[in-house]
Amino acid sequence: MSDITCPICQSNQFAPHGALKHPRCKTCGSLPRNRSAFLLLMEVLKPAKGMKIAHFAPEKGIAKRLHAILQGGYERYDLNPQNYDVPGLPAVRKIDLCSGLSALKPGTYDAVLHNHVMEHLPCNETIVLQRLHALLRPGGIHIFLMPMTHGYSRADLNPEMTGEERTKTFFQHDHIRKFGRTDFDMTLGMVFDLTTANYTLRDFLSERQLVSAAIPAITWTPIGSTVFLVRKAA
Repeated sequence: MSDITCPICQSNQFAPHGALKHPRCKTCGSLPRNRSAFLLLMEVLKPAKGMKIAHFAPEKGIAKRLHAILQGGYERYDLNPQNYDVPGLPAVRKIDLCSGLSALKPGTYDAVLHNHVMEHLPCNETIVLQRLHALLRPGGIHIFLMPMTHGYSRADLNPEMTGEERTKTFFQHDHIRKFGRTDFDMTLGMVFDLTTANYTLRDFLSERQLVSAAIPAITWTPIGSTVFLVRKAA
């Protein structure tokens, strides 16, 4: 539909994706979570030359847009850099979030961005989130998403757990944990003082912006594909 446009690549071609039939952009492959993260970044931070952004597990479509704006101020990181190679962009830098964040200087970035990362980490995700937040300058923004399910959170760091067992327990062969909506307020929510009742994308984006970007209303408040934005105190 011509009145719905992907904010990342400007395409207006979408197709249903997954069990919930969430719209996927046919051009750049973005899902609502990717478009939500990009819109939040553009609306709240308004990236400009001279700013610095650290992007972990960097989605390729977003990477192209941010590199065009920030050039050397845009830095990409992942444990497996080859998975995110984009021709024409500087190489993704290798980092292990469980052991390597000390190599990055605290108070350096205007924004830190990561989607679908915490469920893969074989270490304490709360500490990782806090260390990522520490990378921000005062007033900087932290944009992230973890897949949530109904019920309670659960984790198993046992390296001997098979991929089949992890798929059965955590829905994917390489997931270490799952985040539960039922205990969100007492787990993930406590890290940044978030609750299922007080968080909504409508605090940052208008309904028109969200609808125009094909971001379903069900994702505006905390569910499995909701993107969170928290700001570091100025």
